[in-house]
Amino acid sequence: MKKRKVIRIPVNEVMGGELFFRIVEFSKKPFLVSVKMSVIRVPPGNSTFYVVEVARPDKWSISTLILRPSDQITFRAVEQNIKQLLDGLIRKGVHWDQNILSQCSKMNIEKLKHYQSDTIYDWVFRIAGKFKS
Repeated sequence: MKKRKVIRIPVNEVMGGELFFRIVEFSKKPFLVSVKMSVIRVPPGNSTFYVVEVARPDKWSISTLILRPSDQITFRAVEQNIKQLLDGLIRKGVHWDQNILSQCSKMNIEKLKHYQSDTIYDWVFRIAGKFKS
């Protein structure tokens, strides 16, 4: 087996690579994620919605999930789906895992994007509009 030589170059001596090294260093640091979830019952028809809102400390916005389980799914299954979604969120670096989203077959899952231009009132009207449909 051939020996390999490792050459260490200080970051400040690499031309054009500063951003890359900063990204690598950032990705090594663990960071906290705040997950907030609400259960909302909407009076007409007693539908139940689950709203999953994730706040990242770097202020990067991640879409809010609105989960609407079918009548045939048990509460235990809803909990299991939410656990899978959150586990996938962590594995994907605080992004929703599309494969897991598509596996939750007995739940209608809708993403609600955040926009920089949204005021609190815009957000309230957009999210409330999802409960009417």
